[in-house]
Amino acid sequence: MTTTYLITGAAGSLGSILVKKLSVDEDNIIRAFDIDEYGLSALPKGDNIRKILGSVANAQQVTRAAHGVDVVIHCAAMKNLDISEYNVQPLIETNVTGTYNVAMACQVCLVKTAVFISSDKATSGLSTYGVTKLLGERIWQWAHRTSPGTRFVTMRSGNFCTSRGNVFEVWCRQIRANETPTITDPEMRRYFIKTEKVACLVIKILRDNVNCPSGTVIVPKMKEYKIIEIFRKYWPDYEYKIVGSREGETLREELLCKLDNVIAEFPDIVVVRP
Repeated sequence: MTTTYLITGAAGSLGSILVKKLSVDEDNIIRAFDIDEYGLSALPKGDNIRKILGSVANAQQVTRAAHGVDVVIHCAAMKNLDISEYNVQPLIETNVTGTYNVAMACQVCLVKTAVFISSDKATSGLSTYGVTKLLGERIWQWAHRTSPGTRFVTMRSGNFCTSRGNVFEVWCRQIRANETPTITDPEMRRYFIKTEKVACLVIKILRDNVNCPSGTVIVPKMKEYKIIEIFRKYWPDYEYKIVGSREGETLREELLCKLDNVIAEFPDIVVVRP
């Protein structure tokens, strides 16, 4: 039986892994949707992969891409904290309006399942990026309440280990340039998870209608690390420079909001209702 998937942000770290994993099954048709032309060209070629250049901020493009789709995985987002804080308009257009456009397209096109990739930064909403992710979660909840024909599920994850612009990439770039690696605050803690594992969990959610019903938020179980400990693990002999926290950055992230109601717990995930 053929299943058609639409993956927004398909050229990103998580989206590209999902494209590769889902396209292995030749019965799956993958519509890889992204605004990054080069990133799309770098995705695998295959008879069951359709590469669509477009922006989630354009409702018409999103709805056209979602026509006839069974499953939508919404990964597209602006994520960089520094860029986000000083480019609020494109941030809102992508993370808020774009998420609304995707949710509406899922409703109009009668998509069976839609997964929104959120962030642990949505729980505090202290950064502008975190606020947009929180709004994204609320949009998904609204879509769940107003569209009983589609299963709307949110995946709220910590930091991907291999996402573009992550702290490992920054440190590697600084070391290659013979610069002193920078650390914002030695007391800063973050949850990290392998991008490959997130992709596997998303695919698991798609198949589990019972334990991951519409309107729920799925939170992977992750380990919390001190940033300084991670740096010392990989570069024990390097000096580092403390530069202080960035605007909107907290010392610790939370995985659950105060109003989240835990309804189920499994070895690798927690299922909550906001």
